Amino acid sequence: MTKPKVQNYLHELIKNLSQTEKRYFKLLAKQQTPSKKNDYIRLFEEIDKQEVFNEEAIKEKFKGTPIEKRYPSLKKYLYELVVKSLTFYNADTLPSVRVRRIIDAVEILQNKGLYHQALRKLKKAEELSNEIGLLGSTQEIKRLKLHCLAKMNEFPNWDELSAFKHDQAKLSKAIQLNNEIYNNNLDMLAISNNKQASSGIVEPQNNLRLKDITQPKEKIELKHNKLLYYNSLRNYYELTNNLVEAEKFVDKILLLFHSNELQIKLLPTKYIHALFFKINYLKNQNKNNEIALFLEKSNIFFNDNTITYYSKNSDYGYFLNIEQEFYLIQNDLNKIFLQVKKVEDFVLNKRTKLGTSLHNTLLINLAWAQLRCGRNKGVLGSLKNIILKSDNLDYQNMIHSKKLLTTIVYLESKNFELFESSSKNLERALQKCDASNDILKELSKTFHKLLICFGDDTLQKIQFKQLHNRLEEIENSENDMKKEFIKSWVKNKSDFSRKAILN
Repeated sequence: MTKPKVQNYLHELIKNLSQTEKRYFKLLAKQQTPSKKNDYIRLFEEIDKQEVFNEEAIKEKFKGTPIEKRYPSLKKYLYELVVKSLTFYNADTLPSVRVRRIIDAVEILQNKGLYHQALRKLKKAEELSNEIGLLGSTQEIKRLKLHCLAKMNEFPNWDELSAFKHDQAKLSKAIQLNNEIYNNNLDMLAISNNKQASSGIVEPQNNLRLKDITQPKEKIELKHNKLLYYNSLRNYYELTNNLVEAEKFVDKILLLFHSNELQIKLLPTKYIHALFFKINYLKNQNKNNEIALFLEKSNIFFNDNTITYYSKNSDYGYFLNIEQEFYLIQNDLNKIFLQVKKVEDFVLNKRTKLGTSLHNTLLINLAWAQLRCGRNKGVLGSLKNIILKSDNLDYQNMIHSKKLLTTIVYLESKNFELFESSSKNLERALQKCDASNDILKELSKTFHKLLICFGDDTLQKIQFKQLHNRLEEIENSENDMKKEFIKSWVKNKSDFSRKAILN
């Protein structure tokens, strides 16, 4: 990994912020300096505009302004302010940050002589630290409690002091054990990095198995090190290239949550991402019943109003996308219809803030689902809501998917003039888009519907050349699918004579 130049650190930090983190920073900066022309925000926005850091261009931009005179100190303080805003922003989502902030508050209260208030804070910190396994913080909290009691002339008696020493010794052993696990993970990372450097391929140690991270022989209470045990599982999961072993690691992670050894409410992102990992493995194995079970677990998680964290919105969008794709593959029209309503309510809500890529992917899949339900106006509405950046290669496939979907709607609505006007875009899209499977199948179904309704003569008037040739490539393999589709389509159409269509 290339180390950035010193002057690039601020640019690197700003470009790594999410949109919500940027908004939070600006709110904090306005509180710090409530003037209309906030120099911190102006410098922040100017740096954020640059894809490649160019300090000379920034200096030129602010030439002759107060920013030019204090640029070095302003840039240094801006960096610290961004880090500070990140700390505050993540205080609720990262329990370890929350514990650290409570301990900082306790030390301030102690300096003020407010020992009763400090003890109340320490009680909350200790509960949280125990839940998530912050051993070092737990030791520090116990020492701070003892200090408060001593200052209040409530120093523990001999038995209580012996119990305190016993707890501290037990924590020290648990910390030692965690260090061994951590060092083992470092060894694994070193092996991985060495092989990556020599061959360009990450190949973890071949004999990596679950037995390598089973609980140690020494009988130490592991109540305090569940989080590190989770981290160990996660590290092994990321390093192994054996899919079977990787899935077992995910199962172990989920077991920590389902057995209440780790609290879902305290570590929501870790839990829901483990569910997503599991669903992905099940998708590869086509275990639809099990996928449905884990989708239900995810639904329960997102419907729990007591679980709140900053990235819940984007995680829910990702979940809806997984759910939507699953029902489309299953071709379950009832579920697809219900899912369409749910996704529409979420993604078209003005309060919903998603990353562009996730937003567009959701809308593309929503358009496919709307098409499957026969809601052509809804398809066009979804496509209009897509924010496309044609100069960004990441979105090229979405652009072509949009063109293909639009063309299908024109065909479905029997608007041949609009279809002809978009035929060039369609052919270009077919050349550029990875449309060998689902998209071509949808086009194939559409053409077969039109053939049944209008016959060859009408369709021959439409110039679709290359499209027709591409569709013929999947003719033989799709015959059974077409027969089933035609049967179900005829069954659900009332505006055509079933007998006439079948004849």
